[in-house]
This record gives sequence, structure tokens and C-alpha cells, in this order.
Amino acid sequence: TRRHKVNVEFAKKHQLTEAETRQLIDHQLQQAGWEADSEELNNWTKQTEPQKGHNMAIAEWVLPNGQRADYALFKGLEFYGIVEAKKWDQDIAGQMAQPKEYAKEVPFRSDYHLVTNEMGDYKVPFIYTANGRPYLKQYQEKSGIWFWDARNPKENAYALEEFHHPEDLTLKLTARNKDTADDDLVDDQDYPKFADRPYQIAAINAIEDAIKNKKKRILLAMATGTGKTRTAISLMYRLLKHKRARRILYLVDRNSLGRQTANAIKDNKIGSMSISSIYGLKELSDKVPDASTKIQIATVQGMIKRLFFSNNDFEKPSVGQYDFIIVDEAHRGYAEDRELSDSEYQFYNQEEYVSQYRRVVDYFDATAIGMTATPALQTTEIFGTPVYTYSYQQAVLDGYLVDHDAPVIIETKLAKEGIHFKKGAEVDVFNQDEKTIDKEKLPDNMNFDVKDFNHRVITKSFNKVVCDTLVERYLDPNDQNAGKTLIFAATDEHADMVVDLLKQAFKDVDRPVDDDTIEKITGSIRHPNQEI
Repeated sequence: TRRHKVNVEFAKKHQLTEAETRQLIDHQLQQAGWEADSEELNNWTKQTEPQKGHNMAIAEWVLPNGQRADYALFKGLEFYGIVEAKKWDQDIAGQMAQPKEYAKEVPFRSDYHLVTNEMGDYKVPFIYTANGRPYLKQYQEKSGIWFWDARNPKENAYALEEFHHPEDLTLKLTARNKDTADDDLVDDQDYPKFADRPYQIAAINAIEDAIKNKKKRILLAMATGTGKTRTAISLMYRLLKHKRARRILYLVDRNSLGRQTANAIKDNKIGSMSISSIYGLKELSDKVPDASTKIQIATVQGMIKRLFFSNNDFEKPSVGQYDFIIVDEAHRGYAEDRELSDSEYQFYNQEEYVSQYRRVVDYFDATAIGMTATPALQTTEIFGTPVYTYSYQQAVLDGYLVDHDAPVIIETKLAKEGIHFKKGAEVDVFNQDEKTIDKEKLPDNMNFDVKDFNHRVITKSFNKVVCDTLVERYLDPNDQNAGKTLIFAATDEHADMVVDLLKQAFKDVDRPVDDDTIEKITGSIRHPNQEI
């Protein structure tokens, strides 16, 4: 809000006291769904007490020894947490000691409820420190909201962008014990048949070990074609089966990949039931998950808009909405993607994309798992080095992939000798802007080799020879075992030419095909993803 921005700008120019900082923290708590007002909702000065049906952050909560916790968090009459407010310019990462002591000193009382007995000396589970500063990764010790869960003493405190919503904390309280779930995952040697290759099982085990060791950022590197998506679906199934995950966000960088993933989740089955029927699935068009949703698919671009560029609070997820994030094709990052809808956020350049992409990963209080075929620098900076790598070379040696050296090379005379025009020759020149062909005389000799074909020089005869050879020797539309044939064209215009030449080639050998058998699929056609 404008008032909050004014307060932040004022704080940058002036040294704020803890009391003044509380005005900023009030706003942060309000944004997360808590009733917060340090002056009016104050236990010490106004004798404010928790109320049924209200999610209250009560300021200056009086403790038996006369000390006061800066905020006590109540969901109804249940005592959920303590917040320690520090000065704007003070580090908060190392300021957990005081609120931890407060959490030990909370007495049993009849007018509120303590929510768990599984914390040793701690009476309240959720501990926060804050100084009103917005979260910055580069200065995380001085910014954001630091959080510690007393029920998991082996997990260190860490920074969040926002406070948890009251419902986030309820879900944390009702979640299964992490250590117990981790042990069950290690003991469970039953893997879905759709991802039971040895390297897929090894990849899942490596990720589960990293989760057990409390890693919050995990990277998996697997060569293209080795089944990363199936491996991810198997991992999601296991995490949900053992209740280690409550809800998983599956992030993709383009709509087509999101649709493919949704179809894979629907198609792959455990026994006779699909993963999507066992666990609720929300797809790209579903912005807000239901209470029963276990897996949600979203684009990075769409999630960025929902988190940081939307005025619709209903669409904005809370920091605790997901406890696991899987980022597919984590290496790919920014691309000029024509398939994004108008509601998707568009990026100016690679740096802006990576910055916002990282903000999505950092925003959620979740374990983030990146999957990639080729780890890029920005990928390892976010997720760390891979916990498991299955390389292309190893996949070829193991017989799961075919070596990229082409088994058949169609070589024509033009491809070997190139195309040569002499100075003064009159040639046809395609005007890209006007979409016309003009006659021009060449001022110099011009030479083109095969890498220039269909880019700098258009030669229909070369393409005809290639298409004729494919039809005569390799393509049989009636072969039910052959699957689809993909031919990659250099440009949209080149794709049109190839389609026409292939159809004509089948006619020439007296094997005409239906018109829909061969079609162009590029960004210029309507609904290219449906055609795929």
C-alpha cells in the first residue's frame, strides 16, 4: 500500500526505534492475514486478550517474569507464535535467543490453549524475528522475517519474504513429523513402474537423502530423454504417499511443458489409478488450489505476476501454500515465448527473468528441487551443485539413448559443392518486409555452403531431393509402429516448402496421403500446442 511504501522510504532516511519499526511489522502481519495494531491490540496497555474466531497478533504480551514479547500470535484461542521486533538497522538473523526464551516462559492458562507438547521446554512452536525491512537475498541477515520451528530443532532458522498466514501454521501443526516421514521414505523400496529404471531410482534416493539432511535447495541433472518428468512424478507420489509433502507446486517455463506434465500425471498410474485421481491436480488455468489439491502446475511467469504484480489478494499465494516446489527445465530460464497468455508476465531480458524467477523460489517456505539437463551458472547459484547426475554419455552407454551421431546422412551434390553466384548475375531476392521477390544484380561474387541453405539462400531443388529421398526410403505413413516423424525446418517459410514437397513426393511414388497427415507446426499457426 502507499502508506507502507511511505513508511519504508522514511525508514531508509531515519533511524527508527523498535516502536516505530512495529508500525512496519504491523503492516507485514496484516498482509499475512493477522489482525495487528500495536497501539490498539496491546496486552500491556489495553489488556487485549485472544478471541475465538480471530487471528490476532497481540502486541506487548506480558510474561510471568514481567518481560513482554513484542507480539503473541493467536489463532482463535490457540497460542501459535512469538514475534520479536528489532530496530530497522539491526541484524535479525542472530536475534532468536530472546524470543526462544519467551517461548519457554509462556505459562499454562485457562483462557488460551498451548497447541503441542512435542517441543521439550518450548511452550509455543513458531518463533519469528523481524525489523520491518523487505526481504533481500543479498542482505538476508538484515532483512525479511526470520523463522524457526521449535518442533524441528535440527532445522536452523531461515529468512522468509512474509509472515505465514494463520492457516499455514495450522497446516504445519497438523503435518506429519518430518523425521518420521523421511525415515519411511528411505525404508520404502517400492517405486512406481513408470519410473523404475536404476538411474531413476538412484536419482529419487539422492533427492530424498538431501531432504532428510534438511537441504532446502536441491538440483537433479538428467540428460534430455531419460525421463526427468516421470522421475519427478514418482518423487511427488512418494512424498505425498508418506505425507512428507502436503502440497507441491510444479513450475514450468512454458505452457506446452505444463500441459505435457499434466497429461503425464493423468496417464501414469499406480495400479489402476492415475496419480491425478489419487491426489488432486490443478492445471495451468487453475490459479488458486482447493484445500484438497496436492499438486498444482503453474508457469514461472504466471506465478511471478500473481506474487509481485497483481492487485488481487485472493490470487496471491501465502508463503506456506506449498511445502515443495519442483522446477522443470531449471536451466532454460528466459526465452521469448509466444505461447504465453496475456495474463503471463513478460520479461525485458535474461537478468530480469532470473532475478524474478529466483524470487519465486525464495518466496515460498518450501524445499525447492530443480531439474535440468544442462546445469547453467544461474541454476547452480540457486539450487547448488547436483545431488545426482545422469549424463547423456552414460545414458548412451547404458542403452537408454541413441548416440547423436546421425545413422543416416542424406548428402546432395549441392550440399557438397555449395552454391556460387558470379558478380553481375541477376538473382531473385526475397524482401522479408514486403514479402515480395525482386530481381537484383550482384555487385560481387557470392558463395554459400550447406549451413546457409534455407537461411541466406533458398534452393527448392535441394529440399526436393531430401524430401524425395525420405519418402522413397524412410517414411511409411501406414507403419503403425513408426510413430510420428519430426522434421525441423529453418524458418516458417521453409516449413511451408517442406510440407508441400513431402506431399508431392508421396504423390510421385503413387502413395498419396491425407492432407492432415503432414502439417506445419510453428508459432504462426493457430493453437500449435494442440497440434503437437
